[in-house]
Amino acid sequence: MKLNWHDAPTRTEWGHDMVVTTVALGKDHSVDLYCERNKKAEAEALLKRPWMRLTDEEIAAFDWNHAVVDAECVRAIEAKLKEKNT
Repeated sequence: MKLNWHDAPTRTEWGHDMVVTTVALGKDHSVDLYCERNKKAEAEALLKRPWMRLTDEEIAAFDWNHAVVDAECVRAIEAKLKEKNT
């Protein structure tokens, strides 16, 4: 995703060296992202973070309130979450 940064309006309360970009949240919604000019790379890196799966050990160690939960079920839930969040 290539972000189109431009100078933020001078009326922002955060200072004079702010930039802004608009990030799409689907076809009907967006959000404006503001940051200091020298923090653009950090902001872009946050938006490009890869999906981090739970390890099998993390799933096994999770307290499921003594319920028996199949790791395959957890992976299916995780896949659906990834689908919805990418």
